[in-house]
Amino acid sequence: MLLHLGRVLLLVVSSADTAREILKTQDLNFCTRPSLLTLKRLSYNIQDVALAPYNEYWREMRRIFVHKLLSPKRVHSFGAVRAEEVANMVNSISKSCSSMRSVDLAEELLSLTNRVICRIAFGKSYQGRNFDGGKFSEFVHKFMALSGSFSALELHYLKIVVKETLRLHTIAPLLIPRECMNHCKVNGYDISPKTRVMVNVWAIGRNPEYWDNPDMFFPERFEGSSIDYMGQHFEFLPFGAGRRICPAMTMGNLHVELALANLLYCFDWKLPSGMQIEDIDMEEGTGISLHKKSPLLLVPSKYNW
Repeated sequence: MLLHLGRVLLLVVSSADTAREILKTQDLNFCTRPSLLTLKRLSYNIQDVALAPYNEYWREMRRIFVHKLLSPKRVHSFGAVRAEEVANMVNSISKSCSSMRSVDLAEELLSLTNRVICRIAFGKSYQGRNFDGGKFSEFVHKFMALSGSFSALELHYLKIVVKETLRLHTIAPLLIPRECMNHCKVNGYDISPKTRVMVNVWAIGRNPEYWDNPDMFFPERFEGSSIDYMGQHFEFLPFGAGRRICPAMTMGNLHVELALANLLYCFDWKLPSGMQIEDIDMEEGTGISLHKKSPLLLVPSKYNW
């Protein structure tokens, strides 16, 4: 679909075949970013890896970013940081169990993400909580031992739950805009230079042409399937594809799986004050993607292994 937004041409891609054409076949011609005032204000005049235009500066920055932080070797080396910060979160939530105090999971998970990123990038914790040094050190060692105790079968189902969540509730409904650099043809249509392109991964992920019962949460659809989020299956693009694919997707997915596995393994969860599922306030808030206006509050209790 081609939209005329004043003098700006915007191509919205909502099919896997056209996404393949844009993100793979003609990736080099569509791998730059438009220069937008909003992006300049958000990213120090477009100096970051995600929003910078495709040029020598971007290529060098991405090379350094991946080599120093996101290569498989580096991601593996940060495993202890992830485990320790997840242990911090579990320990914090454990303190709510005895008092039956509700927990804002969104706040806990956001704080966890910030701490992990800051420790990896700067070597310092973000808004660290105070713990008894000796007791907490012992707790971390026990926790890391438990982290390796999940069976392959248990983690397999967790992985397909994460996949289905990324399909149905994608991180962002539209990929970060790209811009056509040179005149080309896409599916027989002429595309002019400076045309902006947005890939509608929300629509692709719910297209009945690619998915049975697309609006149903059904993790088992990925059982025995080779479909993944690495940018080669264009019906499933939560992290994009091509040169501008999210370089942190592997680290992000490991972070999500570890946090989710331990939240489910260590605690039982229920709604506060006798609430029923139908009592949950589902009013929508505003943002890049829809989310609950009011946070989800749950009461944890320690799970007896």
